[in-house]
Amino acid sequence: MSESVNPDDAGTVVTRLLPDPAERGVVLGQLVTSAQHADSVAPNAWGVTLYRNLFRLNVGRVEVLVVGEGFVRLNCAGALGTIPLTGPHFEQADYRSVPGPQCAFVGPAGAFAAVAADLQGPHRAFIEAAGLTRAGEPVSGSPHTRSHSPELMAYARGVVEPGAVQFVSPDEVPDGGPLVEGAVSRVTVNAYERNPEARRRCIAAHGTSCCICGFSFGAGYGPEADGYIHVHHVRPLSEIGGEYVVDPVEDLRPVCPNCHAVLHLGSRCRSIDEVRQLRAQQRHAAPGTLG
Repeated sequence: MSESVNPDDAGTVVTRLLPDPAERGVVLGQLVTSAQHADSVAPNAWGVTLYRNLFRLNVGRVEVLVVGEGFVRLNCAGALGTIPLTGPHFEQADYRSVPGPQCAFVGPAGAFAAVAADLQGPHRAFIEAAGLTRAGEPVSGSPHTRSHSPELMAYARGVVEPGAVQFVSPDEVPDGGPLVEGAVSRVTVNAYERNPEARRRCIAAHGTSCCICGFSFGAGYGPEADGYIHVHHVRPLSEIGGEYVVDPVEDLRPVCPNCHAVLHLGSRCRSIDEVRQLRAQQRHAAPGTLG
């Protein structure tokens, strides 16, 4: 077990763990982004804990982000080896309370900074899986809220919020990614809130099978995974740019993590019909390669 530290030492610990200013900005940007999403999913069930040799963010009982000496661990929903969950720094994960396939990026902060923007969709999906019950209700609590460090969050926001570097989620804001200039280490986070009730109504209307490929977590993994699915905004929230009244039947669709990743792959959001067409083309070109 890592040794706890005085909360006032948050800056000292973070600087020692992340000595490079640009990398520190990206990782703290991730911490703020992940915490914001955790708070929107399960506001009473997340906490950030500060130790002498690491800090971590937990949602419910599950760690979703860990930063230690020489490594960043970011947990993601999706099968290991599928885009964008590929490369030498990815490994299988197996959190029993989180349904569906999952894996983690585990590597140095510099390598994390290079791929962070591409991992936002799968990471947000992992937070949602950890923070929601099978019925789609927010998890009610976490033992880690007792050790939550507001000082660490205050330090992270102090680095992130005033800055000139953008750290954005490719599934929400086009042309995203950490844009580092010289020694600038501050990060601006663009976050768009989700409405859990809209998610529930979407699933009630459209079911829990992927509307693109038809995959069902319940059929594929059994009762523990039954009812789990991502919800996709047909029109990206970044195009709207603020609050709007969502129609869960018209504006949202259930999609599996793999199809969700392809919808948001690259610098633009594809339409559902485009991804269906990609699957049809691949099935025709290489029969048997798709389920």
